[in-house]
Amino acid sequence: PSNTKKDTTIVSVQLTAIFGFTIPVIVRIGTPDLKTSLSDVSLQKDNNEQWLNVTFNRQGNISAYGELIVNHVSVDGTEVQVGHAKGIAVYTPNSFRRFKLKLNNDKDSDYRGGQLHLIYKNLEKNKTDILAETNLDLMN
Repeated sequence: PSNTKKDTTIVSVQLTAIFGFTIPVIVRIGTPDLKTSLSDVSLQKDNNEQWLNVTFNRQGNISAYGELIVNHVSVDGTEVQVGHAKGIAVYTPNSFRRFKLKLNNDKDSDYRGGQLHLIYKNLEKNKTDILAETNLDLMN
C-alpha cells in the first residue's frame, strides 16, 4: 500500500473528437413515375412587399426536385421575371409542400394586372423538363 494522497478537489475534462462523413445514397428500383402540379397559388401583400404562396404536389414513386421561375406577364404581353428559387423538393413519401416566395418589388413589376406564370423545372443533371406550370390571373 502506498501512502500517496490524491487531491480530490481537482476536476478534469478530456475531450475526444470523432469525425465522420455521411453520404446520401438514393436507390431507384423500377421505372420512375412522377406527376407534379402546382395548386393553391395566391398573392399576398405585406408591408409593400409581394409574396407568392404555392403548393407543390407530387404523385409517384420518386421525389420531385427543381427550381421555380415566376414571370409577370403584363396586359400587353410583356414578360418580366419577378421571382426565382432553386432547390425546391418534395421528397418521397410526402405528397405536397407549401412554399412562400418573396417577389421582386421594382418599378417594372405591377401586380395589379396581367398574370403570373409559374414554371417548376427539373434540376437533375442533363434534364430541363418542365415538371409543372400554371398561371395566376391578377385583378386590377
